[in-house]
Amino acid sequence: RTPDPLAHPVAGVLARMASQDIEPGDRLGPWRVGEKLGEGGMGQVFRATREDGQFTQTAALKILSGLPTGEALERLHRERQILASLSHPNIARLIDGGTTPRGRPYLVMDLVDGEDIERYCKHQRPDLTARVSLLREICRAVAYAHQRLTLHCDLKPSNIMVDKAGRPILLDFGIAQLTTAATAAGAFATPVAFTPRF
Repeated sequence: RTPDPLAHPVAGVLARMASQDIEPGDRLGPWRVGEKLGEGGMGQVFRATREDGQFTQTAALKILSGLPTGEALERLHRERQILASLSHPNIARLIDGGTTPRGRPYLVMDLVDGEDIERYCKHQRPDLTARVSLLREICRAVAYAHQRLTLHCDLKPSNIMVDKAGRPILLDFGIAQLTTAATAAGAFATPVAFTPRF
């Protein structure tokens, strides 16, 4: 209900308050939050370990930026179902999801042990044939998702990891699309940042 001149400053304060609600050692559902792995325009990423006594699993837990409305959370739930249905060897799986105590959505995804494709090519120095092979695998994964009406929206080297076996794996598939739709509907307190270079 705030007038337009106040909306952005208030949204910024709310987002900063929400960003402080999770720290390493905290628990979200069956997941124990570990060390922070990174931070970007769409949120923070932590290592997480499943600790519910059923089985042990290590994953990447991404806490999305901004404070969503109830409608946005409902939309996120539906979209998570779509992302969870993507099953391709070159796309990191969406394993779980929920909300933090202060209402920020989180997603739990495969944790890829490797390095981004740019660093991989710099360190491993694959020949031209191997580089084209990597690109073909990436294109097949993108085509698979497109056939299921899911767009990545933020393809860039840091979202393409190459694992220890030399297999490229796309991260964050559909998350940019999911959060952008919610932002466009005014459902999040902070805008989603894309990567203009890419």
